[in-house]
Amino acid sequence: MKRNFVAVCLISICVFICACTLATSQSNQTTELPKRDKDNNSQLNNNSQLNKNAQANSFDNLVAENVKSVFFESIDDRCEEAGIKTLRKTALGKDNFEIRVWVGFGLTKLEGFLLNQVNDKWSATHIDADFSSKKFLNRNIKLNEPKSGWQNALQKLIDNDILTLPSAESINCSAMYNDGMSYVVEIKKGNKYRTYMYDNPWADFENKCAEADKMLNIGKIISDEFGLVEFDLTKRPK
Repeated sequence: MKRNFVAVCLISICVFICACTLATSQSNQTTELPKRDKDNNSQLNNNSQLNKNAQANSFDNLVAENVKSVFFESIDDRCEEAGIKTLRKTALGKDNFEIRVWVGFGLTKLEGFLLNQVNDKWSATHIDADFSSKKFLNRNIKLNEPKSGWQNALQKLIDNDILTLPSAESINCSAMYNDGMSYVVEIKKGNKYRTYMYDNPWADFENKCAEADKMLNIGKIISDEFGLVEFDLTKRPK
């Protein structure tokens, strides 16, 4: 009887030890998973911050460039119709920026794309116009987040030199058409401002340059990311 009691005690002790060992093993496994998740999140945050810093630094060397005043007149009139300030007169904080891309400047109504970041908040607007009742009705349409995300979309534009392209006229890359579809780009960060234009970069003309193709890429990125087909001139009949 005594031996049976001792045996039962030993068995109970063994079961208790095994249970503790199993619980410890499971506990170790569950504490490792959050650590890996935390490391991954930290890496993603670091990559996002590096990307953001690279974009911010890209704006630091904006070089002023002049375009013909006739284009400014069209843009100023369009801004007045849309009830917004011209970018040249818009006050921005030193870490805030705005990019405006205008397409038209022929017989069609001028359309605008506005992308900005103010106090780390992103927004984009389409300056559009519908023809109704024999007149144009202006619309300022707030756009959704781009397909690839704000920072990725901006990076695509930067990779195609949206901040640094020279004006077509300064590199003898103008089509010199009386009509058609042209681009004007305006950029401002803090009090630094620059602008440039490309006259009908979609056309086949004698002095067409690689920079004109980059301007077309910029228009296509805006179209693909924000659904603004009017800005993609790559498929325009030549």
